[in-house]
Amino acid sequence: MISGRWPYITGKHIAQNINNGTLDMGDAHVSNFAQYLAYGFYTMDRPLDIGIIEVAEIAPDGGLLLGGAVGSVPEIVQKAEKLIIEVSFIIEKLMSGKSKYSQNGWNA
Repeated sequence: MISGRWPYITGKHIAQNINNGTLDMGDAHVSNFAQYLAYGFYTMDRPLDIGIIEVAEIAPDGGLLLGGAVGSVPEIVQKAEKLIIEVSFIIEKLMSGKSKYSQNGWNA
């Protein structure tokens, strides 16, 4: 059961649950998410149980090639009790296989 979801509120079932009061809803611009999370605005009355970090790739040494939410990752890692690392093969595909760790890729 989801008791709160920020910064994106999408989907038919989520909208229904917001409207009937079974899901908390916060209306803030996505650019404020990391700062608000760091300040504890989203965790005042309950912890952040699970944080999800989207990555394009996990390096052999455990390093992460981050996806689009790179600006929020430090705060999510700091606040979440548990983390899910989601490997997005779409991001890797969009990069045309030119990852930091591939043999033919770029080096940062």
